[in-house]
Amino acid sequence: PQRKALLDSAELLEEKISRHPTGYKKSSLLKTDFKHAYVQRDIYVNERGEFLREEYYVADHTLMRFSEDWSEEEVFDWASQEGYEVRHKLRTAPIYLVALPSPELDCTALLVERFQQSHDSANGIAEKDFIYTTQTVPNDPSYQELWGMNNTGQTGGVEDADIDALEAWDITTGASDVLVAVIDTGVDLTHPDLVANLWSNPGEVPDNGIDDDNNGFVDDVHGWDFQNDDSDPTDDHDHGTHCAGTIAASGNNEEGVVGVAWNASIVAIKFLGTSGGTTADAIDSVNYATIVGVDLSSNSWGGGGYSSLLEEAIQAAADDNIAFIAAAGNDSTNNDSVPQYPANYEIDNVISVASTTDEDTLSSFSNYGLLSVDIGAPGSAIYSTVRNGGYESFSGTSMATPHVSGVVCLMKSLAPNLTV
Repeated sequence: PQRKALLDSAELLEEKISRHPTGYKKSSLLKTDFKHAYVQRDIYVNERGEFLREEYYVADHTLMRFSEDWSEEEVFDWASQEGYEVRHKLRTAPIYLVALPSPELDCTALLVERFQQSHDSANGIAEKDFIYTTQTVPNDPSYQELWGMNNTGQTGGVEDADIDALEAWDITTGASDVLVAVIDTGVDLTHPDLVANLWSNPGEVPDNGIDDDNNGFVDDVHGWDFQNDDSDPTDDHDHGTHCAGTIAASGNNEEGVVGVAWNASIVAIKFLGTSGGTTADAIDSVNYATIVGVDLSSNSWGGGGYSSLLEEAIQAAADDNIAFIAAAGNDSTNNDSVPQYPANYEIDNVISVASTTDEDTLSSFSNYGLLSVDIGAPGSAIYSTVRNGGYESFSGTSMATPHVSGVVCLMKSLAPNLTV
């Protein structure tokens, strides 16, 4: 749905087909309503014309991290001499968005090449700023029961094809000191089934315009919005709220649904808008979760290419013992042969999640992979919270991922010293 929104707003400016080591690449330069107006879309096919993968990324800037001995002034001087523009520096890392004056097809590859040819930048990194989207498929409103928690065959599926939530809740329903970052489209901060489990930053005084805890973010009471760079991570899409509900909707409150972990604390981190989000904002989001000190993050998004800079952020989270739960993707493909990021990063804290049905089978849309996908969880027709106090049924590895995130919350509540 987010990719469709991105394309629906697009004006095609330029297009070409070129050879690629695996076959052919069709590249399109688009002008869109996205956060950064110019987007390049690359579709890769093999020699027989069969689809391999597609990538979306910002068409006129790249992410650059310079050698450690470079000052910020030197970065701006270098960019000016090369005829580039530094758009801004990330909030959480010494990484810069560096742009060409005007977009052209494959100009980001030119930026990367020029950077790599610079002797002074030999130890730096330059990468495309990929666009990530939610991992949801169209919703099915006819299924409105939580078969994933406890399957009695109520939806026509196989009895006990579920995560055994009832049995788990006899042991624990979670703990408020377990912090789970929902890195997504934001969260409905007023939803009656979520409001009791929203994290409140103990070091921040609400709405006083001061960074009370000196973490670099003013008034980050419930989290942060990296899409708009402000302290209000309110959902404008439903996706993040849906994921949050599966993880930690309140239990025993006579309201709506219940999450896997009734009492975990949700840290709302927004980087996805109605048309997706960038690698740059994803890096800031993962780093912010590490700064806050969460126990795990739930990541129901993907679609970008490999990024060593994002990989570094996830590795830093692993070094701080933060689990990273990631959706395997909804392309019905094998992640062993066609990698899906961030789910395919080979880091100890990454748990890659496929989607299963109420019949205990792989969902038709779900990616899979003997080596690269770790676990399956309910993801077809999952009923959960949405904006404005509502509830709907969505499907996708996006919906499977928060089931696993909720289970990790339960595990951490029982055994806080568990390592990733």
